[in-house]
Amino acid sequence: MVDSEKATVAGERVVQTLRGIFGFEEFRPNQEPIVEAVMTGRDVFAVMPTGGGKSLCYQLPAHLLSGTCIVISPLISLMKDQVDAAKGRGLRAEYLNSSQSPSQQEGVRRKLDSGGCNLLYVAPERFAMSGFSEMLKQLPICLFAIDEAHCISDWGHDFRPDYLELASIVKEFPHVPVAAFTATATLEVQADIIEKLGLREPLVLRASFNRPNLTYHVIRKEDLGKQLLAVLGNWKQHSGIIYRSTRNGVEETAEFLSANGIPALPYHAGLDSEVRKKNQEAFIGGQVGVVVATIAFGMGIDKPDIRFVIHGDLPKNIEGYYQETGRAGRDGRPARCILYFDFADISKIRYFINKIQNPSQHQIALRKLDQMVSYGARRGCRRRYLLSYFGERYSERNCGACDVCTGQTGGKPSKVPLRERGDARRQMLTGTGRTLEVTWDLVKQGLSHVEIARRRALKVSTVFGHLEALVSEGRDLDVDRYVSPAKRQLLEKLFARFGTERLKPVVEAAEGKIAYADARLVRASLQRRTRETPDEQE
Repeated sequence: MVDSEKATVAGERVVQTLRGIFGFEEFRPNQEPIVEAVMTGRDVFAVMPTGGGKSLCYQLPAHLLSGTCIVISPLISLMKDQVDAAKGRGLRAEYLNSSQSPSQQEGVRRKLDSGGCNLLYVAPERFAMSGFSEMLKQLPICLFAIDEAHCISDWGHDFRPDYLELASIVKEFPHVPVAAFTATATLEVQADIIEKLGLREPLVLRASFNRPNLTYHVIRKEDLGKQLLAVLGNWKQHSGIIYRSTRNGVEETAEFLSANGIPALPYHAGLDSEVRKKNQEAFIGGQVGVVVATIAFGMGIDKPDIRFVIHGDLPKNIEGYYQETGRAGRDGRPARCILYFDFADISKIRYFINKIQNPSQHQIALRKLDQMVSYGARRGCRRRYLLSYFGERYSERNCGACDVCTGQTGGKPSKVPLRERGDARRQMLTGTGRTLEVTWDLVKQGLSHVEIARRRALKVSTVFGHLEALVSEGRDLDVDRYVSPAKRQLLEKLFARFGTERLKPVVEAAEGKIAYADARLVRASLQRRTRETPDEQE
């Protein structure tokens, strides 16, 4: 049979499998060239948006090729769901991870040895385990598929040292193709991934980052609970995700919404696994419309009709923000993405960035935070900024689908004075900005808030804003020097009763004994005391 005839037969098998096994009449954009490359043994690097159908790009070849496809995924908690979904399509899939008993793992190995497995899902750290690579060398491996490939790049937003173990794959399995997938990678990160993995003249495919059906809005965060009620009151028939940066924020927001007539369920890594599963299934099945979650939620969620994604706190970087907003509107219908933005969130993120001991990673995290702040503070088209960040040019002068282009920036976060924008804002991010540092120097001299205000010709409320930011940053500031112990004790009781999400009910319950400035400072102290490290993707 000549090569052209072989190609025709192979193409017919691919189409038959696409229709018969996966139930699709045709490929989605970008899938077909990836499948063709993999089928011919070529390496691939693909940037595909959330919901773009990347799993088919390795599952379909795994069904047709002789041998086993090894899928590397960091999400141990989702492997069972991924395997169950693959088995539901008639694929012979298994996973191998630390959640299994020794007897279960041995059962998987027997299936591999007997050729009864098309797909094997493993975590990247398994490649560091003694004997794992040697075990694979005894098997007919047809493909390595690396999911969340950006994790191998220390320039990426989610660098994980375990992924560096994957750099050995090409050397140890020189005749096996490697396909690396990610939903978010700048051109800089793309080059770093290809180099670290050692991909050999790969097919490089970058899908467009433009999601025309999504609208982007940034609103100044003032009273988040009240703002959420105002927005969600119009969307009671729709499904959506609200992202918060901490577990406490998730719990408080879910409870507040439910108490005000908007049923919402929490999701974070601190919940029992059965509770997380139950809440996730209720959301996917439509039993509840709103899930409030940390970034632990969303990976692998197959729900196409999410109509809104709301960020109640400033994300750490553009990549994470884009990936999370990308979970909205996967059915192609209109969906909204709202970011409630307060410059006070910057210091909270910097608190965790300052714990990064690696100097290079510390600077990368600061740079990414600055880029995220630039997105929230900008006065130009937000779509153009997002696409430019990922190296894609957007030629339209007006996207017609962001708050700037539609003239709906009434709630824009213009809280920071003009003198603190631009270079001064970057100084504030790196901790060298004079505004906070001058106040901090006077604090260390023992001056009261009134004396600091007089010395600096500022309002007392402005000084309290500085003190709040300093406490959030983790500075060793004695709150009792600025808020009397009696007021602090009262506020702590009221915050325990009402939660720290909203200031208004706390101040009103104090019946004139407490000012908002006092409440903000004590709240910052409480949040610092009980602050938890934000969830990572599990």
